[in-house]
Amino acid sequence: SGTLGNPNTLEGLALKLTLESEDIKSLLPRSAVNAEPVPLSFSSTLVARAGREIALDDLRGRSGEARVDGKITLAVGGGASGASAKLNASGQSLAALLSPWLEEPQLEGAYDLDIAARWEPPVLRIEQLDGRVDDNHLDSDFVLRQEERGTALQGRLQLTGKRAHRLLQELGYA
Repeated sequence: SGTLGNPNTLEGLALKLTLESEDIKSLLPRSAVNAEPVPLSFSSTLVARAGREIALDDLRGRSGEARVDGKITLAVGGGASGASAKLNASGQSLAALLSPWLEEPQLEGAYDLDIAARWEPPVLRIEQLDGRVDDNHLDSDFVLRQEERGTALQGRLQLTGKRAHRLLQELGYA
C-alpha cells in the first residue's frame, strides 16, 4: 500500500511492503544441513529520494526469535553498484539462528550485531561489523574483493572474551 508518485522520475514513491513466508531456505545462497524451516516476516517502506536512490527505510524483520532492523539503499539505474546497508540483528540464541546451516551449533549465547556495508563493484566494504555474542565482543571492518583466484579478504577483526576461541572454532576459523 502507499503512493506510486511519478513512474518516470520515481518522485513521490512511498510504498509499504510486507513479506511473510514459512520457509525461505530455497531463496538463500547457502544450502541447509537439515529440514528445519527458516521462516521470515519482513516489513519496510520503499521510498525514492530525488530520483537518485531508492531506500528500504524502517526495515523490520523476524526469523524465529531473531530480529533485524535498519535501512538498505540502492542507486537508481546503477544496478547494485552503490548499494548500502545499515542493520542491527539480535536474538537470544546464535545457535538457533545458525542451526539450519551448522551441524549441532554450540553457540548458545544471546547476540546483538551492528553492520554497515557498501557495494562498490568489485568491492564489498564492511565498514562496521561490531557487537556481542554472549560475553564475547566483536569489533571489525574489512573489504571483500573478487579476484581471478577467488575472493580476497583484507581488514581487521578483534574478538575478545572468555570463550572467543570456542566461537571461532564453531564458525570454522580456529
